[in-house]
Amino acid sequence: MILGVDSYLWLKWLHVLSSTVLFGTGIGTAFQMGFAHRRGDVRAIAVVARNVVLADWLFTLPAWFSR
Repeated sequence: MILGVDSYLWLKWLHVLSSTVLFGTGIGTAFQMGFAHRRGDVRAIAVVARNVVLADWLFTLPAWFSR
């Protein structure tokens, strides 16, 4: 069955997997940002913030293309 229940289940599986990856990335970046701020080193905060922005772009940009 090409366009039926099988397609729906594959799309549902892909959606759950991608949302789990996106949620995990958000938790991971928040964790790193929190520890960088807790440390108080301005240079470390700048590096982590740069990496957080990069991760945000990499993981959310594909959603823009799938609109």
